[in-house]
Amino acid sequence: MANRPIANTCAARPTVREVLRSVLLRAVLPALVMFGLLFGIGKALMTVFDEVPSEERISQKVAAERDGVLNTVTKVVSTVNDTWFTIGGAIVIGLALLALTRKWWLSVVPLLAISLEASVFVPVTHLVGRPRPEVGRLDNAPPTSSFPSGHTAASFALFWSLAMLATRIGNSTLRRTVQTLCVLFPFGVGAARLYRGMHHFSDIVFGGLLGRVRVRGLPRCSSGGSPCHRTSGGSGEVDDGLKREPKVSNLGRIAVFGRVVQVVVDRKAGPRKFLGSLFDARSISLPSR
Repeated sequence: MANRPIANTCAARPTVREVLRSVLLRAVLPALVMFGLLFGIGKALMTVFDEVPSEERISQKVAAERDGVLNTVTKVVSTVNDTWFTIGGAIVIGLALLALTRKWWLSVVPLLAISLEASVFVPVTHLVGRPRPEVGRLDNAPPTSSFPSGHTAASFALFWSLAMLATRIGNSTLRRTVQTLCVLFPFGVGAARLYRGMHHFSDIVFGGLLGRVRVRGLPRCSSGGSPCHRTSGGSGEVDDGLKREPKVSNLGRIAVFGRVVQVVVDRKAGPRKFLGSLFDARSISLPSR
């Protein structure tokens, strides 16, 4: 049976009101929930768990095994997500998307993603006030506390949003390459921040969690249909320009976390092994086209 053509059930472009409503429901409200969650966890780490002394030993061990090559590599990886680089990159990517697609609701995704991340990170880090690890730091500390890792959060917010947008790339090889790099790179940023003595291990973990609060959708329609998507005739499939999002499977998350913990507690593991453990792509499950 021949496939039916995609039928328009609404106008080609969403309105500004629809985009704002979608952002409110799918991004701002989850961000408020994330703020409360991270604030509670941060205060618990500071009081109930007495700042988790075991994490100081992890930071000291990693710092003791630094070398010149990794110092340079982690400097580059960490600098990519410095504040002005991140903001500038989001703006440039957004303008490029606008020029290529003429879809303004897609072009605002990168900047919205890092804006939402920052709107949660800034108040949480100041309210929690966790000291940075007591090790030699390879970077100048910004005027924020250690919890959560802002570099890690911004990296996940920006690059995973780009991985989501990359689903529009027609060439399957290029699409998978871009998605894989975008999904894996934030793990490298987190490892670099730990290596350079800027954050505790749990700061990295919860920074990554914060980075997941980003723009996921852009206007989704109600069952009655609205001006923001098309449906494929007879299939009920929504075509909103973002058909699928790269996902890390639950087993993949467990595998990544398990490898990191295993390497950290291994007394014979050096920083090379620690960083290498984060870049094993076999535990990352990306969607097929």
